[in-house]
Amino acid sequence: MHKKKNQKPIANLVAQRPADTSPTKKPKPIHVQLTQLKEVDNNMKIIAYTDSPTVLKNAIDKKINDNELKTWQIEKSDKKEVLYSHTPEQWNEKAMPKPKVFTNKLEFDIKWWDDKEPDEATKGYILGRFVEVLMVHFRNEFSHLEIK
Repeated sequence: MHKKKNQKPIANLVAQRPADTSPTKKPKPIHVQLTQLKEVDNNMKIIAYTDSPTVLKNAIDKKINDNELKTWQIEKSDKKEVLYSHTPEQWNEKAMPKPKVFTNKLEFDIKWWDDKEPDEATKGYILGRFVEVLMVHFRNEFSHLEIK
């Protein structure tokens, strides 16, 4: 497949739900919380809650670079942003989790090249495959996941 390194991924330009700031008890480890999506919030993402988001991101990068995650590779946008691409031909560079480090979490927004927005099924498949990677290889690096 021809790679388009000079293209940049785009985000869905939709309103985002405000973060819930109400005090809550910390969920039990390895709990996957599914949230109901509103029609205006259609940007799929994974949120890994962790005290060490940079450590988690670096661990993922290392396993990909060391070829321990054989079906994933790191792509870079024209802005040098890291994107994780699932390498089987039918999925390669179609929908790519993009990590973003925050103080207490690591978010993975689903991105795609400029004019190549994948259908919802493809986005969902990639989201599910990446959740699998997190659960199998990095489950000790986060307290819980949230899927949007």
